Amino acid sequence: MRALSATVLLALSLAAPVRSEVSVEEVWEAWQARIAAQGSSVEGSVSIDGELLTITDMRIDLDVQDGPDVVLETSGVVLRDLGDGRVAVELPETLPMTLTHGLTKRTANLNLRQIGLRIIVSGEPDDLQQAYSAEELALDVPPASDQTGDTQFEGAELIIRELVGATQLKAEGQSTDLRAVTAQARLNFRSKREGIPLTTAIRAGYQRLAASSSVSAAPEGAPASAASQMARVSYDGAELGVIETGADATSTISLTSGSGTLEASNGNGRLSYELTSEQGSLDAAIADAPFPVSVSFDNSLLRTSFPIVPSDEAEDFDIALQLGALQVSDMLWQALDPQNALDHGPASLAVDLSGKMRTLVNLLEQQQPVPGVPQAEVYDLSINQFDFAIAGASLAAAGTFSFDHDDKSTFEGMPRPEGFLDVTLEGADKLLDGLTTMKLLPADQAAGIRMMLGMFSTPAGEGRVTSRLEINEAGEVSANGQRLR
Repeated sequence: MRALSATVLLALSLAAPVRSEVSVEEVWEAWQARIAAQGSSVEGSVSIDGELLTITDMRIDLDVQDGPDVVLETSGVVLRDLGDGRVAVELPETLPMTLTHGLTKRTANLNLRQIGLRIIVSGEPDDLQQAYSAEELALDVPPASDQTGDTQFEGAELIIRELVGATQLKAEGQSTDLRAVTAQARLNFRSKREGIPLTTAIRAGYQRLAASSSVSAAPEGAPASAASQMARVSYDGAELGVIETGADATSTISLTSGSGTLEASNGNGRLSYELTSEQGSLDAAIADAPFPVSVSFDNSLLRTSFPIVPSDEAEDFDIALQLGALQVSDMLWQALDPQNALDHGPASLAVDLSGKMRTLVNLLEQQQPVPGVPQAEVYDLSINQFDFAIAGASLAAAGTFSFDHDDKSTFEGMPRPEGFLDVTLEGADKLLDGLTTMKLLPADQAAGIRMMLGMFSTPAGEGRVTSRLEINEAGEVSANGQRLR
């Protein structure tokens, strides 16, 4: 999708190459040429007075690929020649915008408000720099009605304070860096549940937000997939609050997090991203729930990298997931386990997978998966780490498998796997005892599980058993040497 990073916010200034000693007329012409080259159009009434060029009744029609058409309308945009090879772009305090959906033709009128916005453009035609800053930027989204005429969406607001940033534009690509002290958003809407009217208010915020991005064009003669994009966002703290109010009850949810990052890149036919978060908590008081819920968690991680364009050869992929020290409150434990039958320590999960896969469709271009048509084939899978701990018990596993896509009869339509998985289970007996005491697991079923563990595992110390699951080239499945299939 073509980025709106010539964002509606900075579309005018980001779009135009400006060179030293350039005239304001040439800047305006460059805007029109750049926007036209993107398949869009811009028009407006122009007047010139000395070093000032003023554009009134400006209308920019942006043709956004795979998305709604965007129409930006404003008036009073000024280009000011600073006399030192730089050009200042001056925008009105309020930018009215109209968002038009390309298919339904429904429109929404938005307002972008700014306090102290300053944009300075400098550099050479093939290496353009832009510096910008603002005390505050705010985007107001008005209410919207559904087809019955009832207002469902009651408006939203996004506010960014103390913004500073810079953008560099070159023929071969673009890069942007920005910082903001805070970014806050609010969203309100109305709905009905079982005929009962509800109002919902959502609030979100980030502290010390930083973002950077870069786009590099594909080399001449190379496919579009050879282009690369990178983005990184970090913050020192985040929070999300939801309040739902009904006729006689209110529900609240509050989520807080420490510092975190989001990194994503797309290049050479691959997509990679990584999400991290440090120490957070979730508190919920639901109207129909018998007690409030409070959960805390330690560091968390989600990371993956995989091919996204078709290839004749299998390529590397990896997936990692970590959730550390997930702990519920004592009040919740007291409600669930008043007899202290289970270990109330924190739960944790760590998964690390890698292997070889072949992508069968272009994931950049496909809108929706086609039923019955596979999107990828996995040829090798390594379980580098699988560690799961909960209620005093832990499960660890590691192994490797290969998959024969020429044999889909041995395992009924799926490629035949071959490999092994080593498993270590600790604390299972205490967990089974606790679940039986809580009457969550009948005693006869707990006895059956113990019998199965005894048959297909080997004792490896107090409360610990190990087992190896294997699938050979004939499709035979065994556990600890005992054949299962």
